[in-house]
Amino acid sequence: MTTDKVIVLINEFIDGELPKEKENVLFTELGINEIAREYFKKINSLKIVTMNQTETFPNELDKKILTKMQSVQSVPFISKIKSGAVSYISYALLLIALLTGYYIYEDANISKQQLELAKTRIEQQDNLLKVIFTNQLAPITVKPEYENEIIIEARM
Repeated sequence: MTTDKVIVLINEFIDGELPKEKENVLFTELGINEIAREYFKKINSLKIVTMNQTETFPNELDKKILTKMQSVQSVPFISKIKSGAVSYISYALLLIALLTGYYIYEDANISKQQLELAKTRIEQQDNLLKVIFTNQLAPITVKPEYENEIIIEARM
């Protein structure tokens, strides 16, 4: 049997929880295992010392405790508010931080939309300038039908 299992048996024996049929197994193992035997000696001497050192509390102790409990005054409402003020201030600051973060997010989102709109306008203008500079416009035909009327058609 391992030393750990023997130590468990020793602890059960000291606590008075070890069944009678396992006591023989415990004492047989104590005869074989020196580490368990030393542990048993130490734990048994500790049990003997603690049994001799038990102090009884005086009867007046219960009365003193009960009278002290009755004499404790309730905490005034203002003290409760003062102690809760820190948490209220913390919650208020948290709420302000959340609202500020939301405002900044929305402002950034609007700026992003404006930036995308400006980008599409710049791309359109860039394409128009490329067409103008590369002379890729279709030729223009002017056909007058009446004396004062001029019709301009662009072929694209």
